[in-house]
Amino acid sequence: MPLNKPALENMIYAAFRKQSVKPGPDKNTVNRELARDISLAIDLYVRGGLVQTAVTGFGIGGSSPHPFVYPVFTFVTGTGTGVVV
Repeated sequence: MPLNKPALENMIYAAFRKQSVKPGPDKNTVNRELARDISLAIDLYVRGGLVQTAVTGFGIGGSSPHPFVYPVFTFVTGTGTGVVV
C-alpha cells in the first residue's frame, strides 16, 4: 500500500485540534504533547507504506575433481516488497 498523505495530514490536524481546546497557560506541556502526537503520526505514516526491494548477487566458486579445477559462476536476482518495522 502506498503512503497515505491525506491520512498523515488528518492525524497532524487532529493533534493540533487536541491541543487547541486545552485550557491553561502551560505551553511547555502543550508543546511536548504536540511533538509526541506529530511524531506518532509520522511514524504511523512511514510504517504504513510498503518498501520495494531489488536484490542482485554474484558468486564465484570452483569445482575440483582432481587434477582439474572448473570455475563456477552464479548470478542471482530478486525483487520483493516488505513493510517498515
